[in-house]
Amino acid sequence: MNRRKYTVTVIITSIILGLTAGITLNTDIVEKGLQEGETHEHALFYMEVNKTPLNLRADRFQLQDRDVHLENNRSRIVHKHAEGISWGDFLDTVNISIERENQTCIEMPENSYCGNTTVLLNGEEFDRQKEIRQGDRLAIVQGTNSKERAEAYMELTMPEEYRKIEPGRMV
Repeated sequence: MNRRKYTVTVIITSIILGLTAGITLNTDIVEKGLQEGETHEHALFYMEVNKTPLNLRADRFQLQDRDVHLENNRSRIVHKHAEGISWGDFLDTVNISIERENQTCIEMPENSYCGNTTVLLNGEEFDRQKEIRQGDRLAIVQGTNSKERAEAYMELTMPEEYRKIEPGRMV
């Protein structure tokens, strides 16, 4: 075999072996999905100030913590990957605090919003210590008619692709 044919044969063989290994690895990952004891849950999250939804798609809000985060430039789907993670933990990762003394204030790194605010978790008063669970809904709404607007958000449904994750299914 001349040198050129040998080189082409080696390159083609390498490509075939590489594709085979990649397909095998990908199939293995998809078949395994979630390992026993792992968590992958989703919750809805919404923030609004004066009838304007806050956009948390910037990098400083995305993938800020391994165990709980926003991802894929979405600001309304919370991903939880560990047991015991609370809503307070999540808000800490995106640098949002809710202060309640004389009035409610939403504190963010570059802005502070104070005034009539409703914070509902699954239609009830917000508890920062409550663990995030699949399908939870957290709405933080400030401004006129905040309670009605937060209650309306409680009626939204989780997008199909983020509903219950079964072991063996990757999302």
